[in-house]
Amino acid sequence: HEREHEREHEREHERALDPTPLGAACFVMLREPVERTISYYYERVYPSEWAGKLKFNELLEGDIEFLMTNWLGSAHSRWKDEGLGDTACRMLAGVNYHKGIFPNQTDVLTEAAATEAAEAIRDRGKMRRRLGQCVVGMTSRWPETVRVLNYWYPWLTFEDNWRGNTGMGSRAETPATLLPGHRAIIERHNGCDLDLYAAGMAQFEDQLLVVAAAKSGLGLGHVPGAV
Repeated sequence: HEREHEREHEREHERALDPTPLGAACFVMLREPVERTISYYYERVYPSEWAGKLKFNELLEGDIEFLMTNWLGSAHSRWKDEGLGDTACRMLAGVNYHKGIFPNQTDVLTEAAATEAAEAIRDRGKMRRRLGQCVVGMTSRWPETVRVLNYWYPWLTFEDNWRGNTGMGSRAETPATLLPGHRAIIERHNGCDLDLYAAGMAQFEDQLLVVAAAKSGLGLGHVPGAV
């Protein structure tokens, strides 16, 4: 009985080391929302006739507003995503009206659908709790993300550890060089994602503590994303 008690204690200790429920059944990769929007523009919008080869800072504020509310990426004749506003929160909320669907199967986002999507992500605490059930990675910190992935998903292998920016590269604007008015519009349409990114970064740091503790044998247990 004493040995069985010790084994149960060991199992509880192992569960305490796992900072996500159900053995980390999901993984979410986050990117800073303003940086993500700039990258999206150069990958999906800039090559189009609509953009006219204008750099992001050369667009009018009305153009930015149009992009944030109306633009949907497409590939192989299907819609590729849900646009540029609060896309991470939409993903966590399961709000998907276009992705993977042929244009002739859906009209542009209707007012009713837009209202439903806004309602689905209104509860920021709920979005953070959903994120807290997943392992989080950060595009800006890929080497550390690999360590996180190796800890929770040790069976994964990476054929391409790093892929260079295929857009404008160093010639593209950054959040720091973006026109203030342009940045303000992006942030207004990504309030939930900005909140989620801050929570995700804190959770990511907690995950790194768990990985470091496991490596050193200290056995530190912590629950990222607890709100």
